[in-house]
Amino acid sequence: MFIVIGLAVAARTLSFVQRSVSVQATVVDVEIRRDASEAKVKYQFYPVLEFSDAKGLPHRFRGGLSKSASGTDVQHAGWERGETVAIRYDPRNPEDARMSGFWTWGFPTIFTGLGALAVLVSFRIAADASRFRRPA
Repeated sequence: MFIVIGLAVAARTLSFVQRSVSVQATVVDVEIRRDASEAKVKYQFYPVLEFSDAKGLPHRFRGGLSKSASGTDVQHAGWERGETVAIRYDPRNPEDARMSGFWTWGFPTIFTGLGALAVLVSFRIAADASRFRRPA
């Protein structure tokens, strides 16, 4: 199942990367979400990014990658206003923008790799089991 998910996400990512362009965006705000569902309070910091498209028109979106902090250490865990971040956006639909970096390919690679590992382990277990079967 991991292989299927990983390959599906990789196909969608490849399609997006092929039709998108890379630009720099600026962190203009930081959206803070508080999660108190666990034993201690946890904060998620999402960057609000602004970039200009090829026509010079400004666009804003909330980055999908958050940084987190627990308890009271919130001032050291967020994004910095004015910080620049590499993003990709679809020139035909500039509202379709995503942060670039490791997670562009990291998520599909990790899922596909876990799936491949599970398949290899399964084959190894099956091969070992068949070697130890005794004829009836």
